[in-house]
Amino acid sequence: MLRAAKLAVLLMIAAAVVAPSASAGVLLKPKGGGSMPLWTRSMKADATVAGQFAFAALSLTFQNESSEQMEAEFIYELPPGAVATYFAYWAGEEKVVARIVEKAQAKRIYEKIVQTWRRDPALVEMAGKNTFRARIFPVMPNADLRVEIHIVQVLRSDGGAATYSLPIHDKSALDPLDSIDVKIRVKPDPSIAKVSTNYGIPVRRDASGYEIDLCGEEYRPPKDLNVRIDRKPAKMQASLYAARSGGAAGFFALALMPDHSLTDATVTIEGVKTREVTRTRFARTQAFGPITVCGRYTSGGKAVVTLRGRSPNGYVTYRAPVTFGSAAEPDNPASKLWAAARIQQLGTVRRNRAAVIEISKRYGMPSKYTSWLA
Repeated sequence: MLRAAKLAVLLMIAAAVVAPSASAGVLLKPKGGGSMPLWTRSMKADATVAGQFAFAALSLTFQNESSEQMEAEFIYELPPGAVATYFAYWAGEEKVVARIVEKAQAKRIYEKIVQTWRRDPALVEMAGKNTFRARIFPVMPNADLRVEIHIVQVLRSDGGAATYSLPIHDKSALDPLDSIDVKIRVKPDPSIAKVSTNYGIPVRRDASGYEIDLCGEEYRPPKDLNVRIDRKPAKMQASLYAARSGGAAGFFALALMPDHSLTDATVTIEGVKTREVTRTRFARTQAFGPITVCGRYTSGGKAVVTLRGRSPNGYVTYRAPVTFGSAAEPDNPASKLWAAARIQQLGTVRRNRAAVIEISKRYGMPSKYTSWLA
């Protein structure tokens, strides 16, 4: 990327108060100080809901309507239970994808690139896991700013129902979106009783599951789009996402939603050999959870998950049958949730630094010791 103008992107994941749902915004900062909002021009989202898990690719385009080049600060707040697994931006017509590099090395490379102005750098650092902040300079006059983010998340439950929320409403926007293209698929699940939206959009159903489309031009979304998945009554809902990620070994993410709050809860899995499980003991849980357990397994097959703990009515035991898949997925969402949990778990002890860096590089997840660099 050789250009006369320099585009420097500094992206940080900074600690912040978590919003109930994700949100995005951009501020333009003129040279004289102050700031002004940069409105969203178009939005594209491709999301899949599988049980209690969702993964989405979001593409957002903003436009600088000013006649001056300016610095932009991009902010994106993740919903609870979500991790960002991918970041890219466009430098002109070229898509630049971030990769994982050790933090000290990433800073040296970034500073060298900025000093020589030979190409457009992007440095992504992690100080928390809920909010992205990107400083982008310059945003050229009357030019677009386009970013792409991939997100994997565990959905919250409300009385046995799960809701996937997509932030498409901007109450401060003066103009409608030039275009919006949202596609959401809900994979088939025998526990599902009904799928609905707060937009009243027709939900198509076939053998591959449920589909929701929201497309249009010159459209002003009146609210965020919520997809609600109501499930049939059960003492405990168990949602498992398990797939191989190359080779014989697989990754799994398990979400359990019992009908009571529990203390001193434990989770066991019988029938399939698991390893490197992130957590199996929970001091306190809420009714309908979800209680999330991630790990690896050696081969697919049928298993039984058991949850034990103390409820307000005494000691209880829940059991649910699950099936660990034997098919391979190159970009397995469960591997991202496992990697994020392991990085957080190991990162509390400094002697685990090498292990954290290895997991971060292998699974493309930033950590306290690594950065995204593009």
